[in-house]
Amino acid sequence: MDESLGYLEVARSGTAIYARVVGLGMATVGIDFWDFSEEMVKQGFNRFIVDLSQCRSMDSTFMGVLVGIAESPKVKAGEAVMVINPNDHHMKLMDGLGLPKMISIRSGRTELPEIEMRRLDAFPRTSEERILKIRDVHARLVALDRRNEEKFKLFLKLLDQELKGR
Repeated sequence: MDESLGYLEVARSGTAIYARVVGLGMATVGIDFWDFSEEMVKQGFNRFIVDLSQCRSMDSTFMGVLVGIAESPKVKAGEAVMVINPNDHHMKLMDGLGLPKMISIRSGRTELPEIEMRRLDAFPRTSEERILKIRDVHARLVALDRRNEEKFKLFLKLLDQELKGR
């Protein structure tokens, strides 16, 4: 991954995972976060607080990952995923995909507790695994808000064709 574009810093505290997006919240960062969150849920963590104070922008895959984490049956209902420190651009992106239906968004300035954040390492995966995860999160976005069907219909079709060709 080109770290100049973006990366994620994470920390554990209590039953919560804190994540800070630095730069761009893109597909690679998002998929790594999903893999990480699945491991953390297995270890008993059930809340994910995502800080956007250092995030320039996000793509649909990253936002779909937030929905996927929130839909995990083992996370704390209602506050499974909380986004803090969004700016107007972030809000427009999240509203446009219907994320406020699934995740909690706290506007205004919110400070993280005094915890040591570490950069999240990339998880190894095949290109097919990557495509499957990207397809999954976009299908979740369509299920979350039917307006997303038109936005992602062609993209999902292309991903399906890519998978069939393997």
